[in-house]
Amino acid sequence: MTSSIVEVVLHLPSIGRTIRPVQLRVQIEDTSEADARAVVVSRLVLDLPSINLSSALTLRFELPPSVDAGGLTVSAIVAADTSRPPMPGDLITPASVPIVPGEAAHIYLAEYRDR
Repeated sequence: MTSSIVEVVLHLPSIGRTIRPVQLRVQIEDTSEADARAVVVSRLVLDLPSINLSSALTLRFELPPSVDAGGLTVSAIVAADTSRPPMPGDLITPASVPIVPGEAAHIYLAEYRDR
């Protein structure tokens, strides 16, 4: 295990509504192996009764990754159920954010839309 901590700053947009119920999932993945699937090395899941996004909201978390490696990325999703694939109206990370040692990782969530 590593003693390093990753600071994650989650920026949620104003969508003019409250989401009920809601799960918030933030996870760190090891993406250092080019031909391998990403491996989740840290995950935070919060079950909340609601989250009011009538105005923008910023949340800060500190997560301890279970490995000390390069190639770590962080992503997030806000949805009624984060165990299913994203659906329209969910808030997702458009692209995983690389983790730079010693710097906060800023994630700007956006509403998921069907392509």
